[in-house]
Amino acid sequence: MANLDPSDGFTDLVRDSRLQATFRSDGQQSCTIHTRSAGHRTRQKREIWIHKQDLGYGGYGFVQLQLKEAPDPGLPQYRAVKSIRVSENDFRSKRSQYVRELESLAKFSHEKYTDFFVKFSGWYASPGWIHIAMEYFELGDLQKYLSDAQKCPNNRLPEDQVLDIASQVLNALSMMHGELFAHRDLKPANILIKSHPPDPWWVKMCDLGLSKRIGDFSGSTMVPGTRNFMPPEILGFIGDSKAADPYLGDMWSFGETIFQALTGQPTFDNPTSINRYCNDQIQFPDAALRDLGVNEDAIGFIGSVMNSNPSKRLTADEALGHCWIKLNAQAPPEEEDVRLPKASDDSSRWSLEVPFRPQMNRDMLATAEWTTTSSDYDSPSNMRNTATSLGVHKSSSQSLSTKGTGDDAETPPVEDETSIAKEGRDTLPNNEGDTIQNHAEDVALRPQSSPSTKGEPTEKTEAIREDPASIKDFENIRDLRSRAETYYREKQYHSAEQMFRKVLEHDIREPGRDHLDTIKTMERVASCLKKQRKHEEREEILREMFHFSEQVSGRKHPGTCTSLHQLALSVYDQERYREAEELFQKTLSLCEEVSGREHLDTLDAQCWLARSVFEQKRYQEAEEVFRKNLSLRQKVLGREHPNTLFTQYWLAQSVFEQKRYQEAEEVLQKNLSLKEKVLGREHPNTLFTQYWLAQSVFEQKRYHEAEEAFRKNLSLREKILGGEHPDILDIQHWLARSVFEQKRYQEAEEVFQKNLSLMEKVLGREHPGTSVTERWLNKSLSKTERKKNSGPVRVLKEIFGSTSK
Repeated sequence: MANLDPSDGFTDLVRDSRLQATFRSDGQQSCTIHTRSAGHRTRQKREIWIHKQDLGYGGYGFVQLQLKEAPDPGLPQYRAVKSIRVSENDFRSKRSQYVRELESLAKFSHEKYTDFFVKFSGWYASPGWIHIAMEYFELGDLQKYLSDAQKCPNNRLPEDQVLDIASQVLNALSMMHGELFAHRDLKPANILIKSHPPDPWWVKMCDLGLSKRIGDFSGSTMVPGTRNFMPPEILGFIGDSKAADPYLGDMWSFGETIFQALTGQPTFDNPTSINRYCNDQIQFPDAALRDLGVNEDAIGFIGSVMNSNPSKRLTADEALGHCWIKLNAQAPPEEEDVRLPKASDDSSRWSLEVPFRPQMNRDMLATAEWTTTSSDYDSPSNMRNTATSLGVHKSSSQSLSTKGTGDDAETPPVEDETSIAKEGRDTLPNNEGDTIQNHAEDVALRPQSSPSTKGEPTEKTEAIREDPASIKDFENIRDLRSRAETYYREKQYHSAEQMFRKVLEHDIREPGRDHLDTIKTMERVASCLKKQRKHEEREEILREMFHFSEQVSGRKHPGTCTSLHQLALSVYDQERYREAEELFQKTLSLCEEVSGREHLDTLDAQCWLARSVFEQKRYQEAEEVFRKNLSLRQKVLGREHPNTLFTQYWLAQSVFEQKRYQEAEEVLQKNLSLKEKVLGREHPNTLFTQYWLAQSVFEQKRYHEAEEAFRKNLSLREKILGGEHPDILDIQHWLARSVFEQKRYQEAEEVFQKNLSLMEKVLGREHPGTSVTERWLNKSLSKTERKKNSGPVRVLKEIFGSTSK
């Protein structure tokens, strides 16, 4: 029996996390009983955990699911308990290592780490065993998910999903390594899943070093083949395995994890291949990645963390600065905005410009494929506010850029968090630039629903909720920064802003204005301001950030390009399109000079330049730039990449605004076919394109075809959004118009009447869109000669003149 006397060599952290435990069994049910002190009172509090089932076995122990016995009914509380067999001799000889690893579990269960690491509840002992109590993950681990053919065809994930997972794991590694802890057994089986699609990915790291000693099992899944994830120096192909740097070993394992998630296969087929790679006899085997069309930045990233020479691998902190990882810090792929056709007096088209936005966290989404489900819709970001538009959506300024940091209204499904239905159209978020990453939206951004501050809040936390500026009691600036990130994830942007400003005050003093950390904090402040729609303040801080970036990194530096791009976006968001155009033109020139014409940052700047020109109604010029951008994106990203589809959509819009409706129809038809293939028929972006395709057909007076297309679009929108969602109103109006133009006036009247009722209910009687629908209802009534008996329907005499017969 191992001697686990806590007075002998245990640190305070390990000692304090020990749980007093007794065990009970009646032959049918076993349980563990913990006794805890109840404060100053003499009585003790008892917790009873009932053993429910075994989750996994390994050569050195097992994992068990336990349920907390509760006197009152409510949500069941589960935990996972890993039991590790420990002999007396083993514990005596490796006592310091066990203590160190128990310390790591306790340390990384601190509140500031809870988004990235499995929560450790404590440890207890029984004869010959150490038991580790931790958070239970019902969804299992990443290995289990990758092995599920239904959830994960071909055992691989889309690049954008892998990027999101990689960013989270890399942040966890950076935190561990920064505290001088190495994982030593990183693999998909040690990455547990808190949420997965259709919800945003949220993963946490487990087995912080213990797994190397307790055998090859993990939580809920037994995974043979850990050797596939071991770095070559540990396998003996390079140098002395005993002298190997464990931090750089983690980076190799991290790269292997990414490779397998992208391809569904290991990087190397056999040990001979690894040996040849380490001896420079073969290049890094990236053929599987290229065959699947993986982004060049991603391929370069994997190669850089799996360099055969450990000293040449990227560290965790260096990897966080890689251009591929930074893609996850920006908004999701750009998306179309469903703009409203201009509604002139009579026969002009009237449209709500109602794109809907998926509710994905764009800060955490990658740039490859969209992953939102059809049920998670957010309203369009910002629709241009034209006098003729129905105006259900207020025009905001952003569109999405290529890789997306934009969130303008016109970009349909740009993932954002505001929903018109929930928060009102004036709260629509703004996307930042494209691939030119919004570094501000960075590693800390995790799934929207992350319950990062579960449990009883401390007095300190509560005080800060009341007064975000009262942060002096925080242990250190890192703790403060972590809290600010938590507020950001919880969408408490004002509190996050106040705390980031305090961090910025500290950074300006130390390490100083001319330090990259200071610039990064400025980005975070700007991001909070953007979420609060404080555009002028945001512009002010971004101008200062650009100035500092130029001083620190020089003009010809990617970081300076990024700062200038963000500044341009802030001006764009204020609808100062001419100024934005000038800034995007400067950004484009600088990116071409620094990174080349085909670099993703260059393509993003080019796309935003076109958007700025488009907003000034210079549609022919915009078309020319969009055509160039489309050609380059097809070459660099491929025809099916979301950003390529985005540019193609906006090219069609430029053509449409020049009244070349047949040509617009052809481009939109291609766009629709690709989106149905890539995104599915019910995806918001697919529906946007379908809507504008119907509009282009309507403008060519093919009203029967337009009716069919509008009916199809309306049916899908009602299925996804419900019958009274604001985004339904526009399509319903145009369906009625299509019927009206076919002289089926009574049918048109019925649809217009239904549309008017919804308009009055959702938008109000005084809304311009309500008036437009009412006008067309009157026309239908007039045509069916039923107007005299129609009741108190208002006639807009100033528009229609005298009463029709």
